[in-house]
Amino acid sequence: MTVSLAKAFGATGGAIVLPSTELRERVRRCGGPMMFSGPIVPSVLGAALASAKLHLRPELEQMQRELRERIALASERLAAAGLDLATDAQTPVRVLHCPSVAAAQAVVRTMRERGFFMCISTFPAVPVNKPSVRFTINRHNSPADIREMTDCLAAAVTAAQNVADLPAPSRG
Repeated sequence: MTVSLAKAFGATGGAIVLPSTELRERVRRCGGPMMFSGPIVPSVLGAALASAKLHLRPELEQMQRELRERIALASERLAAAGLDLATDAQTPVRVLHCPSVAAAQAVVRTMRERGFFMCISTFPAVPVNKPSVRFTINRHNSPADIREMTDCLAAAVTAAQNVADLPAPSRG
């Protein structure tokens, strides 16, 4: 079994669980990444250990339930607003498609002015015809925060629909 220590785990790299000592030794001797990679950076190791400790705490189940409730609330409100999300999957990371780079920039700017920090995704990180706004729901967002954010986002998208995809202003 292999697992990632990135994204939700809060570190980098990964871990491999093998069924036997013999297989473990064979992977250690012959595995390309094992032979050519370096040790884990101390700060990353610290993040991985802290995340592992968090995952072993008894309150993890309650924390996960709170996150699922907030994701469900955001999903319900985003769907009701008719926003063009990349997926309906119940994930904390949400991607909102925009008609143009300029529209995505306008949405991000408006949301920042209202106290909501989102990031823009453009080519080459996403297909050239899929400029997007990316944001994350977490359990530190209160239900009131989520309602306010989704209302502001719907208004920002509506306002940005008429933004032309103009070239960036020259500097100099």
